[in-house]
Amino acid sequence: MSEWEPLEDEEAVEEAEELVGDDSELVEDEEVEVAGEAVVARPAGDPVLEYVYGFEKTPPASLGEWRIVWMVSEYYKAVRMGDKRRAGRWVRLIFRFCPYKPRMCPLYSLSRCPFGLERRCRPLAWAEVRRRRRKWRRSR
Repeated sequence: MSEWEPLEDEEAVEEAEELVGDDSELVEDEEVEVAGEAVVARPAGDPVLEYVYGFEKTPPASLGEWRIVWMVSEYYKAVRMGDKRRAGRWVRLIFRFCPYKPRMCPLYSLSRCPFGLERRCRPLAWAEVRRRRRKWRRSR
């Protein structure tokens, strides 16, 4: 008997097809009209993506499951695609939740930024300093 000969005891297995009844529901994504032309599906349940794509005006209070390294890679993807608005929102989130700030950030110490974002974070740091000064002056 060769290796590929069928056995006599084999049974033919028929494919059983199952019809779906009328009790099934159609799942629909939430769609939002953007700029009067395109319909975009909204990223439901992720406050970071809702902020980055412009559905929310305020940044989220926490990152949830996001990590800074993932956010940096998404920032560089947005830069390569030429999407300045999304890249700016990624930078604001990275600056806000950066684990290297203040002791290892080049804006506050003499080290180098591991993400290479010194030039993008500098205006955000100066704006933060100006806000603190205004609060300090008002409280006096």
